[in-house]
Amino acid sequence: MYWTPTTGAHEVRGAIRDTWGRMGAERSWLGHPISDEYAVAGGQRSDFQGGSLMWTAASGRVDAVAR
Repeated sequence: MYWTPTTGAHEVRGAIRDTWGRMGAERSWLGHPISDEYAVAGGQRSDFQGGSLMWTAASGRVDAVAR
């Protein structure tokens, strides 16, 4: 669980959390989470201040997308 006064509290889990951590977590270009993880077609997604991370079930990959 990650919290800031600006973004509130949001959970980052699993492969998305691992990828975000390797990127530098809140010090990365993604910044702090602004959503909890949620289901999307084919996987899971978490939104951050600077973009999103999406885990795809078929490949097991996590891809970053800038805003």
